[in-house]
Amino acid sequence: MRPRVTAVIIAFNEEAKIGRCLDSVRGVVDEIFVLDSGSVDRTKEICLSHGARVLTEPFRGYIAQKNAALDHARTDWVLSLDADEELSPELAANMRAALESPAADAFEVNRRSEYCGRFIRRSGWYPDRKFRLFRRSLGRWTGVDPHDRFAPSPTARTARLKGDLLHHYVASEAEHEAKVRRFAAIAARAMHEGGRDVGWPMILLKTVNGFFRAYVWHLGCLEGRAGFSIARFAAMEKFLKYRALRRLVRERRAG
Repeated sequence: MRPRVTAVIIAFNEEAKIGRCLDSVRGVVDEIFVLDSGSVDRTKEICLSHGARVLTEPFRGYIAQKNAALDHARTDWVLSLDADEELSPELAANMRAALESPAADAFEVNRRSEYCGRFIRRSGWYPDRKFRLFRRSLGRWTGVDPHDRFAPSPTARTARLKGDLLHHYVASEAEHEAKVRRFAAIAARAMHEGGRDVGWPMILLKTVNGFFRAYVWHLGCLEGRAGFSIARFAAMEKFLKYRALRRLVRERRAG
């Protein structure tokens, strides 16, 4: 018997992208739940127009917010998506087929990210494997903010589905830089709370390695300007994150 499924989405000011996400899950899920962090745009209006159940709660951090959203789902099976993601037609069809008689408890998919109007297949961005369809009783979100990942329990059966999860990441380099700066600050605080520290030699090494891995090791050089920009911002995020961590550690010790 096909299990009932809830689409679970966290959102904040996503009016430009969330409609596409909600449209893509039609026919795959039985209900939609959106945990909103206090959007001041049309996000909630769009969600309600798609028949979603919407609840507003303060933002706790990406990992804690996603786990809170899971707890609000009314079904054990969930399809957990970010507001800037959508199911490709092939992936949606394969999810529907897999749910008819689930052979696994957690399904992993390939995520393909869009950068400034084109989808990227190199730079370490593809295949960006993610668990998105799973039984919430057999796993939790974990990781280090803002980089969350779903960790199935040791007893969970896992499988991979064909078809891409489309990720509409950024529309411009300015938007990318803003995300890099925000994510670096969040990650630095999370690492500081976890007792991490770093010195300048390691900061410089990680910065150079961030560019090298994206541009050379993962062949971002074949993506043209987009590949160079992705590598440059990968290096920037490493530098800003670890510099901020070092500053936080020094402030704590001085205080």
